[in-house]
Amino acid sequence: GPLRDAPGRARRKLRKALSSVSIADLETFDLAGWRREIELHALAIAVDVTGGALRPALLYALADASDQASLEFGDDVDLSPWLESEAPATRLFERALHAWLDTF
Repeated sequence: GPLRDAPGRARRKLRKALSSVSIADLETFDLAGWRREIELHALAIAVDVTGGALRPALLYALADASDQASLEFGDDVDLSPWLESEAPATRLFERALHAWLDTF
């Protein structure tokens, strides 16, 4: 299995981390929600690293949510209709807006 293929140190760390987790916990764990949170965090880091360039991260989130390899928008295209319908991009925008508002 996947645990068997992991390098020794990683396997030991994983085994230790999972030792206190029950099967019931694993069965009720919201993996999709956890994945969305990790992706949102990664997008937020990307915005931070690029000096606040929010539009590229929003475009990536919109393309990913629509399962399209790339989504072409000109610099003057209003993204708000897509932000209203795509949760990851909306959540990224909300997080960026809250961070910006906290600077005042």
